[in-house]
Amino acid sequence: MTRRAVQRCAGPRSATLRGVGPVGIALAACLGLLASGCAASRSFVYTPDELRQEIRRRVPDLDREKIAVPHEIPAGALEAAERAMPRSRRSEIRLEALMEALADPRRFGLRYDWSVTDTAARTLETRAGNCMSLASVVVGMARKLGLRAYYAKALRRDRDPEQVGNTRIWSGHMAAEIYTRSGRTFLDFSGRMGPEARYLRIDDVEAVAHFYNNRGYELMLNARRRGEPVPFEAVRRHFEIATRIAPEFAQAWNNLGVALSRLGERSAAQRMYHTALENDPGLQAARMNLEQLGFSPDRPAPARRQ
Repeated sequence: MTRRAVQRCAGPRSATLRGVGPVGIALAACLGLLASGCAASRSFVYTPDELRQEIRRRVPDLDREKIAVPHEIPAGALEAAERAMPRSRRSEIRLEALMEALADPRRFGLRYDWSVTDTAARTLETRAGNCMSLASVVVGMARKLGLRAYYAKALRRDRDPEQVGNTRIWSGHMAAEIYTRSGRTFLDFSGRMGPEARYLRIDDVEAVAHFYNNRGYELMLNARRRGEPVPFEAVRRHFEIATRIAPEFAQAWNNLGVALSRLGERSAAQRMYHTALENDPGLQAARMNLEQLGFSPDRPAPARRQ
């Protein structure tokens, strides 16, 4: 991350952090007036312990120590951030100071790395992460410093789905939504979004589903790019966890279908693609994957045999 460049966006709902080199990100923040209907809601925010309990409830067979809490901030990192905070109580100034500290190599020195999905704690250690990782750092830090902060997913359909053989997998794109007295700011870390970008706030539980989905996507893509066999059983497990946490997560169902297809489970893959389309009829990746298997997207999948 580099020193921020602040610019006015076309509307009050979008902003972008644009890449300025292999180790840099610059901020373009949109400080529009607060849009209607977006008051803080307790249902969007979970403490780390509450989030662990909720994930364990939805995925009982997931070991507690393996439950990811992406926005949990270590005490030492919080203390370092607090030392960087100005005396001012104005939320805009505190947000600016936080972003400066996260960019400053003498403090946190974070940089964007598209290939790494990790928790905030791990990202602060390695100083690198993708949009999910950096959003988790910002959300977790901002909350600890008294700012209203949420995860927000970019509303893009089938953004450049990656091909695995003849099938298509999908990775979401995550931003952070921060409220100040001037309004709300969306911090986008990829540099690929223009001022027309739109985002949707999601709760912390859905954010965890995106975390596991991205992890499965990463396992697949990084193995392929290293020329190694893809660990499809591990990939499958990550996508399964994502769908169990968020059963309406159409893209994760599609990705689970890809993993099952690569494992030779064609009928199960067909059901996953249909489930994806039931949740999002416009998800083209799922339609194309069904056609690749030789099934019609417009015919329901056969019932699973008991």
